Amino acid sequence: ITVVIAAVITVFATGVLGDENAKTPVAMIELGSIETTTYGSDTILSYVDFVHKGGDILQGEYIEVSLVDDSKRKVTNYFPGKHGTINISGKPGAGVSAGAGDYIQIIIAPTGNTEDAKYTSRSTVLWTMYDKRTDGILASGEFVVP
Repeated sequence: ITVVIAAVITVFATGVLGDENAKTPVAMIELGSIETTTYGSDTILSYVDFVHKGGDILQGEYIEVSLVDDSKRKVTNYFPGKHGTINISGKPGAGVSAGAGDYIQIIIAPTGNTEDAKYTSRSTVLWTMYDKRTDGILASGEFVVP
């Protein structure tokens, strides 16, 4: 009996069963605005907005978005990261939360000749938004760069 009680206490104390606060939030996320810019001789994606349409509040520091260029290059980038940032309704993601009506903006910042930061016109981009605490998927979809 003592061993069983000790095992139960250990499981709860070490968080093996998980933390109730670490559940993946549930939110409806829709694609919003897509903006391009001219970079050298290419028209490339400069930012994309996602709109929080309802559900749980998302903490900015836990949001991660992957963009995959589904062309022959198969470029994948994660934001925030070395090629761009995330803003929530115009504010940096750290310490900011996104609720219904807010937009989550991915700003792509290609530097130099870095091809992996470029999503060119007419390419299909697959996107996935994650919760970094749980690695759970918040939303996903695709769009074509104008």
